[in-house]
Amino acid sequence: MRRLLTAVAVLALLVGSVPTAGATGFASGPGPGYLATDNVEWLGTIPLNTDSAGARLLGDELFVTDDRGITIWDVSDPALPLPVSFTPAPQGAYYVEEDVDTNGKVLLLGTYSDLTDNIAPLNKLTVYDVSNRAAPKLIGELPGANSHTITCVLDCAYAYNSDGRIVDLTDPANPRFTGTRWDAAADNKGGHDVTEVAPGLIVTSSRPILYLDARQDPANPTVVGTGTPGDNRFVHGNLWPRPGTDKFLLVGGETGGDCNTQDAGAFMTFTHAKDDATGQTQWNYDMGDRDGPGTTTVYFKGGRVVSISSGFMVC
Repeated sequence: MRRLLTAVAVLALLVGSVPTAGATGFASGPGPGYLATDNVEWLGTIPLNTDSAGARLLGDELFVTDDRGITIWDVSDPALPLPVSFTPAPQGAYYVEEDVDTNGKVLLLGTYSDLTDNIAPLNKLTVYDVSNRAAPKLIGELPGANSHTITCVLDCAYAYNSDGRIVDLTDPANPRFTGTRWDAAADNKGGHDVTEVAPGLIVTSSRPILYLDARQDPANPTVVGTGTPGDNRFVHGNLWPRPGTDKFLLVGGETGGDCNTQDAGAFMTFTHAKDDATGQTQWNYDMGDRDGPGTTTVYFKGGRVVSISSGFMVC
């Protein structure tokens, strides 16, 4: 889940809280209808998009999806987001698009959920023209192309589905399958999400994690790196700060049911090294939750790595 740290902060406001700069302590405490660390100041609640699972921050605009449609927000004042438009685009409440993607011209949505993959009329990729923020419109569909997440590649000229399939969007009104897969070289097909960390450079949330170069041939990306935490745990999403140049790759896991296991909701960090002889990048599981949920390591934008207690799990 191409996941922007600033988008998380703005989305937090929509559900009731935003971070305050400069705080150093981390002590959880209750508030009016929420729980937060002491470096979070509650500013208010906007009771919309309450069932959203994801959003995309693009400049001063936030594109949010829920099971009813697409809401575009003006977040130039983060303390007072203003709705710009709402476009009906029904999705399943169980798996609302949790990593909606857009380049500001087109926006990509799967329909309903993974649960409808065998229901032909509901299983499709939809393409919306969002160039007019006040009146987005549906311009293209591709039957059979629904996926848990769908990621823009090379300015939305292509889409990489989380299930491994690749869609040609060079004509966004007429999307088509390329007939190829980004996971062609992997034993395990598909993953949970795909992140374009820089134009044409992609890291997949899969097992193993794949580092792909799609700059020359986006329909047939080249594997230029791999990595795994070593225990085959589920990989949910990733973020490589400073587009693909930072020391650490940030990886999140997801565990259903028991939150008391060692790898429950794991937050992981990977370092990377390139082999000049082969040109391959090896991702090395570096830190994370190896001491269990009581101690973990979290990276903050700006170059600081700090240790915190209790991790990011909510059970």
